[in-house]
Amino acid sequence: MHCEKMNELLDAYLDGELAETEQQEAEQHLKECEECALLVRMGSDLRTEAENVPESFSAAWREAIRKEEEM
Repeated sequence: MHCEKMNELLDAYLDGELAETEQQEAEQHLKECEECALLVRMGSDLRTEAENVPESFSAAWREAIRKEEEM
């Protein structure tokens, strides 16, 4: 797998939605590519933070965070 393909599959990877073969290829790529591994960690951290946004934040702010996460 190449970095471009990993980038395309990043959200599906983080959501656990890849087919078994793609999952294995992605995991192998992440073992070999520090840059993509960093992107996965950052995406995972962002999702965790977005899930922990206090209820006092407006719904619009939470929606903006979700949209940013989808990019």
